[in-house]
Order: sequence, then structure tokens, then C-alpha cells
Amino acid sequence: MSKIVLDWSAGGVGPKSPCALCGKPTIIRSPKGTACHKVCAEEWTEARQRQANSGSSSSGRLV
Repeated sequence: MSKIVLDWSAGGVGPKSPCALCGKPTIIRSPKGTACHKVCAEEWTEARQRQANSGSSSSGRLV
């Protein structure tokens, strides 16, 4: 599987808040406005794709 690179050109910045995925402080916002490090979102997306390819089911969209 190739490395996921998300396009966050529509993302932004905001006040320091905990990342929705790792909990560490970030000023970065996803394109949907969620406080989240881009690298965390890319790793989360890769993990979800691996689950989908292995037949595991997990629902929900976080970022």
C-alpha cells in the first residue's frame, strides 16, 4: 500500500486544541474544521484502509 497524502489546502489554523486523534496540542485544522495534525489524519486514514482491505468493519468518520 502506498503512503496516503491528504490534500489539506482547504484546512486552516485555530487556537491551540488537543488533536482529535493523538490528544497532543495543535493549531492545525482539517478541512472540516477539526483540530488534528495532518500526519495523524494520514496515519488514521491508512489504518482504516488496511482494516477495509482485511475485511474488518469499523464505522465513523473523524476528520
